[in-house]
Amino acid sequence: MADYLTLRRGAGCVPAFLVFVDRIIEHKRANRLPDSLFYGEDMQNLLAACSDIVCWHNDIFSFQRVRSA
Repeated sequence: MADYLTLRRGAGCVPAFLVFVDRIIEHKRANRLPDSLFYGEDMQNLLAACSDIVCWHNDIFSFQRVRSA
């Protein structure tokens, strides 16, 4: 199960998208925030949780459709 979660998080592209959005916001505000804010343990846990929410929602609601195809 742990291998599946790691694979699914990466396949969903959510972490990369969220980091990209955060970097744009940082640039627009012209704040010089440290990279550690985006790549520290807390942010990585938040990115993993966001990815799980998006991907699991997709998996749950598309399972029957994919199974019957």
